[in-house]
Amino acid sequence: MVELAKGNTEVVAAKISQSIACEQLELQAVTSYPKSYNKMVEIAENEKRDQLRPLFYGLEKALKREILFLGFSNWCGGLPKIVVHFLENYNIKGKTIFPFCTLEGSAFGNSLFELKALCPHAKIMTDRACCTWLSCL
Repeated sequence: MVELAKGNTEVVAAKISQSIACEQLELQAVTSYPKSYNKMVEIAENEKRDQLRPLFYGLEKALKREILFLGFSNWCGGLPKIVVHFLENYNIKGKTIFPFCTLEGSAFGNSLFELKALCPHAKIMTDRACCTWLSCL
């Protein structure tokens, strides 16, 4: 297995950032995740099973924006628990969120349902035009 210098989500986020001239921010875990795919799958399964909320470094800058592009990989059929923890702890009310998922096999899985439940007062942009635009990057 080849180790990538940058993950797929980071690559797509950089393209979006360059296209619309916005700042790119990363949700960083306090405890780093392993680079091994198999170990990552094990951690993702544990986080989902035990409903864990991994700690992360603050992203106050992100919440000053009215529009957020939220990128993530599909973890065990849904949002990574670190993303869930972020959304549970910051006021997203009134924001417009453009989600993008970088897992090629099962696409968004249940993550859009989770996102809508976690952010009932945000506008979640999931229409075809948004997805078509993102896929052209």
